[in-house]
Amino acid sequence: MSPDHIYRKKPHLFVKHGNKLYFDPAYPETREFLTKVIKDLVTRYDLDGIHFDDYFYPNNDFSDESSFAKHNRGFKREDKMAWRRENVDLVVKMLRDTIKSVKPFVKFGISPYAVWRNKAEDPRGSDTRSFGYTNYDHLHADILKWMEEGWLDYILPQLYFNIGYPAADFKILAEWWRDNSAGTPVYGGLGTYRLDPAAKIEAWRSPEEIKKQAEMLRGIPEYQGVCYFSAKDMKKNVVGINSVLEGLYTNPSVIPSLRGFETTPPSPPAEAKIVVKSGAPYLEWSGDPLPAGDAPLEECNSERAYYYLIYKFEKGATPDFNNSKAIIALTGERSLKIQESGLYDYYISALDRLYNESKAVKFTK
Repeated sequence: MSPDHIYRKKPHLFVKHGNKLYFDPAYPETREFLTKVIKDLVTRYDLDGIHFDDYFYPNNDFSDESSFAKHNRGFKREDKMAWRRENVDLVVKMLRDTIKSVKPFVKFGISPYAVWRNKAEDPRGSDTRSFGYTNYDHLHADILKWMEEGWLDYILPQLYFNIGYPAADFKILAEWWRDNSAGTPVYGGLGTYRLDPAAKIEAWRSPEEIKKQAEMLRGIPEYQGVCYFSAKDMKKNVVGINSVLEGLYTNPSVIPSLRGFETTPPSPPAEAKIVVKSGAPYLEWSGDPLPAGDAPLEECNSERAYYYLIYKFEKGATPDFNNSKAIIALTGERSLKIQESGLYDYYISALDRLYNESKAVKFTK
């Protein structure tokens, strides 16, 4: 550890838990330091978003008596769990406000543990039996409050249980997050890390479990997509997961636009032509080149085109731009080589930095 590390300078801000050191969020200095770090990242780098994992407090057995004595803010000892939740609330709200004050278009999201609370403990909870570990009671993360307050640009619950698991069924949890998101865009976190040919639970011995989960979430309109944990599993191709994913993703996909930033889309691309170069057909169109390096701040929330979406339909058919299977390319370039047989019509739309899409126009010869 560097001698300049904050732990070396201010060890009182940390609590040792097991073999790890945790920031104690009760200290104002902790919250200020975290906010300063995030502000620096957002200011100096061209980021799309800031994402936090599920760990806030590791569990109830956390040695924070000293910070409680100094910074209890009027909470009584019997209300210590509520005090911890407020500490985390303060961190989340400060981070949100800081990010948005620098670059309002940078997304801020969190991937919480799958169970907020159990119904047996709270009528708002899920019909699950995760009694030893929940967001609210053990990690002290009041996710419902954050969504209701509009502090998050998206929520990505870690739905790392199989369909039909008795204590925490995937379907029950997926529907619970849909029903309790308070309008916050929802993505499903799928646990490919659980795939193992020798897994105790049979469902995790086959990639078909992940396929079923992804297809189930596609059938829930409120889910805007899925994320997989982790990329290591694709690199190793655990139990053949890659072939399943290739079947699920045969076409490019587009990130949904940021809530609150459904701005005026860019103008449609001009001069969309089908041309032949060196005997090969190309789609070409005009557009401004992207800025070199990190995008200037003023360009990140503007109506200029950053990407182009190419659609292909049967010749003469009425184009359905809501059909993702018609997408053949998402590119920042201004030309695309195609296999032209005269049997298809091609269309192009422009997307801004936040994925607001223009009207599509047809390529002509």
